[in-house]
Amino acid sequence: MDKRVILFLFISLLHTIKGTKQVNALIKVIAPERNGTAKFQMDFYILDTVLSCDMKLPNGSVYELYPKSNLSDPNVVKASDSYNQGCGFKILNVTSNYTGNYELVAEVDALFEDRKTIIQPLNVLVEEKVNMVPVDAISVFTGQNVEFYLSESLDSLKKCEISPPKMAAQKNYSSNSNDCLVKIENITKEMNGVWNVSAVGDITLFSNLNITVKDIPQIEPNIDIALGVPATLTLGPPEAIFCRATNPLGSIVVQNIGQCVVEINRVTQKDAGKWTVDVGLMGSISTIQYEYIVLVNDLGEQNEGEILARSEYAKNGSYARIECTLLVKSMNSCLITRADGKVFILNEGIGMDRYKYYSNKTDKLENGVDYVSCGIHIDNPTSFDLDPWKCEITHSDNVQTSSIISVRKSINSTTDDQSVGFENTATEAVNATVNSPFQMMCSYSLPISYCWFKSPNGTIISILPGTVNDNYTYAGNGLKTGQCGILIKNPSKSDDGIWKCNVGTEDTKDLSTDIKVKIYKTPLAAENKNYILSIEKKIACKTFDKTSLEYCRFIRPDGQGINANTNSNQYSDNGTNLEDGVCNLILSSPSTVDIGTWLCIGKPHFKDVEYFDEFYVDSYYYYYYHVSVIYIIFWFLFTAAMTFIIVVCMVNLYKIFTRRYRARQTTSSSPSQSSNISELPSYDAAVLREDIQKMSLA
Repeated sequence: MDKRVILFLFISLLHTIKGTKQVNALIKVIAPERNGTAKFQMDFYILDTVLSCDMKLPNGSVYELYPKSNLSDPNVVKASDSYNQGCGFKILNVTSNYTGNYELVAEVDALFEDRKTIIQPLNVLVEEKVNMVPVDAISVFTGQNVEFYLSESLDSLKKCEISPPKMAAQKNYSSNSNDCLVKIENITKEMNGVWNVSAVGDITLFSNLNITVKDIPQIEPNIDIALGVPATLTLGPPEAIFCRATNPLGSIVVQNIGQCVVEINRVTQKDAGKWTVDVGLMGSISTIQYEYIVLVNDLGEQNEGEILARSEYAKNGSYARIECTLLVKSMNSCLITRADGKVFILNEGIGMDRYKYYSNKTDKLENGVDYVSCGIHIDNPTSFDLDPWKCEITHSDNVQTSSIISVRKSINSTTDDQSVGFENTATEAVNATVNSPFQMMCSYSLPISYCWFKSPNGTIISILPGTVNDNYTYAGNGLKTGQCGILIKNPSKSDDGIWKCNVGTEDTKDLSTDIKVKIYKTPLAAENKNYILSIEKKIACKTFDKTSLEYCRFIRPDGQGINANTNSNQYSDNGTNLEDGVCNLILSSPSTVDIGTWLCIGKPHFKDVEYFDEFYVDSYYYYYYHVSVIYIIFWFLFTAAMTFIIVVCMVNLYKIFTRRYRARQTTSSSPSQSSNISELPSYDAAVLREDIQKMSLA
C-alpha cells in the first residue's frame, strides 16, 4: 500500500529583509509510510549565522532546538547537529498526533545586515492512500446502481470529499458522511471516468475508482424463417454469459451459458410471434430482456413456377415417389424435408432404410430446354411420408428454390376413402393447467376447406388462419396443408373433457375425431386422490408433461415437512426422478400421524414458483379397525335388544297358554259349565283379550 505523509510548510526565504518577516511558501516532504520519518529544515546563505532556533508545537509549547535542545518528545529530534546555516527538526514516527500548526523561529545574523528573526509557520497534514472496496475499476451498463467505499475508516472522521468526473450530475449520486459510502443510482454515460474519495479527519484517507459505463448491446429484433423446414435461431447479444429463451406459447425452450441457440426441427406457425430472451451480461446484476419478432414465411405459397414437383403413389401402397424438376442447366444440391422435419440430402445412387434416390430425368425436354431433376423413392410409406414435403434445389450462384408437394394428392386415384390420412395429432390426452395455453390439432394430408371444434360443454368454435381473439387463435400451417388446430389461451376446468376436431374436405365431406383434454390446477398432480396403505404404502405425484423439478417435498397432515429424497426408518425414497418430474415416498412404518390430507409440493427448474396438489391417506387397518369396532358394537346392541324382545314375548305367550290351559281344565271339571257349551267361547275370548292386553303393556 502506497502511504505518504505530506508536510505543508509556509516559509519565508527572503533573508535579505531586515527585522522580523514572514512569507508563505509550500514545501512537501514524502515519508515512505505512515510511521515513517519526516524531516524539515530551512537553510540560509552560507555567510549567514544562526544564533538560535526554536520550535512551537500545535498545543502552544515552545522548545529550544539550538544552541541547546530541551525537547521532551523522543519522536521529535533536531534535524542536524550543525545550525550554522539551518534550523529544523525531524519527526521519527509520524502519526495523527503530530498533525497541526507548527512554527520555526530562527534568529539569524546575516552578513552586512542587522540581526533578524524569521518565523516560519508549518501546517502538518497526514494523508494515506488506501484501497477502494470492492475494486478499483468497474465496468457497468447504463441504468445499473453502483456502490463503493474506502477500505479503512476514521474514528475522527469530519467529512467525506467526493470528486466525480466533470460531467457527472450531483443529483445522481450521494455519500454517507459516516463511512464515506458512495451510491450512484441509474448510472449514465456522463458518470464514466475516475471518482476520487477522501475521508478527512486527524489524517486523510483517499483512493479512487475508475468507472467504465457501457451502453446495453442492441440486437436485430426481426427474424424471418421458412415454414415446414428446420431452422436455427441464435438469440441474445454475443456478449451474453447466460441466456434463457421463451417461445410465443410461454414455454422455456432453452437455458444455457452464452447465447441462446434454438434448434427447430420443423418450423410451424406456432413458432411465429414474440420470443422473449432473458440475458445475463457482465456489468449488470439482473438479466436484461430482449424481444424478437419471428415471422414464418410459407414458401410453398410463393409459386414462381420454377420447380415442378410431382408425386406418385402405388395403388397397393407399397411405395411412393416424389420428384422435383427445375429449368436450369445444373444444380449444386438437392434437399427434401419430410413433414416431421427430417431432412434428406439427395445424391445419386445413395439410400438408407426405406428411402433412396430417385429421378426419371432424360437429357432434355422435348422442346430442347435443359433441366435438373432429383427425387426420393419411399418403400412402404407411413403417414409421415404422405404428408407435405418440401423440395429445395440450390443452383447457380447459390440461388435456392423451394416448392411443397403432398403425396396424398396421388392417393385419390387409389382409394375412395377420404378419411385416409385424417388423424388426431395428439395420440395421448392433451394435458394442461388452468390459465396456461394449450394446443389441439387434427390434420388431413390434403387441403381442407374449413376447420371447427366442439368443446365438452357443447360450444362450437369455427376457426380459420388469422383468427385471433382473447380466448383462442388458429394454430397450424394453414388449411392448404390440411392442418386444423386451435390454441386455447386461458383454459379453465370447463375445458376438461372430450373435444371434437372437425374438418371439411375438398369434396364437401366432414371428418371428425375426438381429442381428450385433461385440465389440472397445477402441472404437479397426485397419482391418486385417495390412498389405502394396506394396499399400497407408496404415495406419489408427478408433472403431467414431465417437467423437471428442482426439488420435491411432502407435508404430512400434522404439518411436518418431509423431503422426497429422505431415507429413514419411517419414510424412504423409492423411484423419485426429479428430471422426469416424478416424486415418490414410501411410508415404511405408517402411524396415525400419516392419516389425513397430505400436500405434495415441487418447484420446476428455471421458474420462481411452486406447484402443489393434495390427496388423502387412510390405512386399511385403522379404517377397518374402527369400522369393525362400530359394527360389532352395533350388532351386539341390536342382538341384545332383539333377544330381550323375544324373551319377553316368549314369557308372555307362556303365560297366555298357561291361563287358557287352566281355564279349560276348570271348565271340563264342572258339570254345570260343561252343559253350557255356548258360554265357553265368550269366556275364552275375554281371557285371551285380557292376556294380549297385558302382553302389549309388558
